[in-house]
Amino acid sequence: MEGTNLGRAKTFDQKDVEKLINEALDEVFLLMKVVTVVGVMDTCRCDELLNLKTTAIEDNGSVSVINVLNL
Repeated sequence: MEGTNLGRAKTFDQKDVEKLINEALDEVFLLMKVVTVVGVMDTCRCDELLNLKTTAIEDNGSVSVINVLNL
């Protein structure tokens, strides 16, 4: 189709993920960091990751629990 870019999707490589985790401010990018770690560690299927809501996250101070069983 004319005018359509069918190129590859942009992806993070290992250096991009390391830069995000190590350099991005937690105050601004903490949720993005958590989602990136969960996605990279392959603990969620794509649909579970996309349907993740803040109500599924339980913060116990030193430990956070992400409940993906009921998504």
